[in-house]
Amino acid sequence: MEFIFVINPAAGKRDPSAQLIREIRRAFEGISNCPVIHLTTGTGDAALFCSQYCASHPQEELVFFACGGDGTLEEMVTGLDGFPNAALGVIPKGSGNDFVRNFPGLGFSSVEAQLSGHTSVMDLIEVNGSLAVNLCNAGLDANVARDKEYFKRLPLVSGSGAYLLSILRNLIRIEGISASISIDGGEPEHLELMLLALGSGGYYGGGFHGLPKARPDDGLLDLCMVPLLDRRTIFRLLPCYQKGKHLEDPALTKLIRYQQCRQIKAEFSQPVTFCMDGETCLVSHLEAKILPSRLRFWLPASVNGTQH
Repeated sequence: MEFIFVINPAAGKRDPSAQLIREIRRAFEGISNCPVIHLTTGTGDAALFCSQYCASHPQEELVFFACGGDGTLEEMVTGLDGFPNAALGVIPKGSGNDFVRNFPGLGFSSVEAQLSGHTSVMDLIEVNGSLAVNLCNAGLDANVARDKEYFKRLPLVSGSGAYLLSILRNLIRIEGISASISIDGGEPEHLELMLLALGSGGYYGGGFHGLPKARPDDGLLDLCMVPLLDRRTIFRLLPCYQKGKHLEDPALTKLIRYQQCRQIKAEFSQPVTFCMDGETCLVSHLEAKILPSRLRFWLPASVNGTQH
């Protein structure tokens, strides 16, 4: 088995590569096989490196580690798709690191715990022909993800802090989305929404638990739709939404539409900001479906006795 560490030097607030390389070399002391370390050079490099490395090592069992944020993870999912001898792990070094929140108690940040891990299977999401691993959204939260890039560059502002500051900016002027939405092949419904979130993972935005019923390996796509609300109701919703408690408040459950499905199609009345695993773009059409057990995922050892 070969371990390959793909490090994004631009992840987080400061370059994590020097410290991480020291940790990797220390963890491999006394181990005969040497790790492969690759530092990415820009957008798209992680996906290209992964696909090329797999193509040149078709007979070897490979474990790749995405050492960066959720954007690095999403890139590597794309690069490794279609290579059955490759598994993907995560060493979180980004500002949000939301995907690993789905697996509490596991030692994702420890290289030693990673070397004692094992392969499992996780779902992926196909979104407009691309692959996502965690959560996608449109509306208020996507606009927040778009604008948080400015705030996370400020000194002393964490990933969660940047997200909260961006929320305040976007609450000054709420941009709703108008869409015709069909779920699991049903009749299209015209909806006026404040936000739309869908995914196989539950967390985004630096720890917001928007999809509390989501499980990365259950073969289902979780969907949460929130209509346009007044600011008073929004401020009541946000703390519950952050903690994943919004489905437990009877007053909020009357407003929020939450369901599990396998596919969703949406036509937007005008292009909207769409966020996929933390990366934003403009879309006028959405077509998403769950891909059960599509990803071979590497789970590290537990750090507190948690079993997975």
